[in-house]
Amino acid sequence: MKPIKDMLTNGINISKDERIISAGIGTALIAMAIPGLKNPTARTWIQLVAGVFFGLRGVSGYCPVSAAIGRNTAENVEEKFESLAE
Repeated sequence: MKPIKDMLTNGINISKDERIISAGIGTALIAMAIPGLKNPTARTWIQLVAGVFFGLRGVSGYCPVSAAIGRNTAENVEEKFESLAE
């Protein structure tokens, strides 16, 4: 696993759109979990953990799952759009 410093500086492997969607999903999951913290259930903890994961994924731009399978949607995004415009 990469150190956090590397993830935040040069480990971006998801596109801007994925980052925005991940941050939104993370925020929604955390917001849904907060009321359940008074009497937490397994569902509450799963929502909270998933929300933190998606939130961090969106903020950092690094996805360990994408890295593990060699997927990088942040690469050559501008080049792809330029080739479509031609």
